[in-house]
Amino acid sequence: MSLSLSPPEPLSVGSYQALSRSPEHSISILEKTEPTGFRSPCSDYVKPSLDLNEYLVRHPAASYYFTIDSQDCEIATIFQGDKLLVDRSIYAGHGNIVVAVVDGEYVLKHLRFNHGCYELHSDLDYIAPLIYNNAAEQQLQTWGVVTAVVRKLKV
Repeated sequence: MSLSLSPPEPLSVGSYQALSRSPEHSISILEKTEPTGFRSPCSDYVKPSLDLNEYLVRHPAASYYFTIDSQDCEIATIFQGDKLLVDRSIYAGHGNIVVAVVDGEYVLKHLRFNHGCYELHSDLDYIAPLIYNNAAEQQLQTWGVVTAVVRKLKV
């Protein structure tokens, strides 16, 4: 599965955009408590708003989001239309979902370390893992680590 870092193509995962810190992206949080007697006038208190960028983004200058355009995602928990938050400053570790560069194309895979080798795995059983070791001619290049998935639910 390819990720396009240029304008989206029909078979691509999508394009990426830098995150903005604009106030229109915040959501108010309501705190509800159970009444135990006389209702207080303060019971409808609205807590400060939830800023999704503040909540999800650890490194704003190195964070981007991708939109999944394809129905053929190889990661079971990621679907068409999802937004992936990708952080380029995080060290990619065992078990992370990463955006990697393979033969000049961007792919979305699980990163695993096994017997001194880096492996990129799909959740689909019929797709063999991509294996990289120090002797391999190919070098594994991770573009970033997926740190969050944002999904709109159908209602």
